[in-house]
Amino acid sequence: MLEESLLPKAECLPDEAAVVYSPDMAFWRDTVWKQHTEGVAAIIVSDALKTLLALALLTVVYMGIRLLALMGYPANRIDVLETLHYWAVLPLILMFITDLLTKIFSELFTHKG
Repeated sequence: MLEESLLPKAECLPDEAAVVYSPDMAFWRDTVWKQHTEGVAAIIVSDALKTLLALALLTVVYMGIRLLALMGYPANRIDVLETLHYWAVLPLILMFITDLLTKIFSELFTHKG
């Protein structure tokens, strides 16, 4: 057994009981963080997986366009395909971000914890 003189003194170690939280901080920690993390985490994970799948498909399309360029497909048609690809990516990203934020805020404000 260790002698008490070798153990660190209590005031040197941070202790949760010693930390003082303001009422606002306690509300945030108890109400928002502890009660909503599971719902919000599920939303973020599911949307992240959907976004990764969509980005993987768009990457395959991009690689197909590059392959067409390497095979000698006309440059003006490649430009059209690249423009179509860009305008497919932009709304997709905006749609997923908007959907994610809407789900998170609706979970935070309608959760019955």
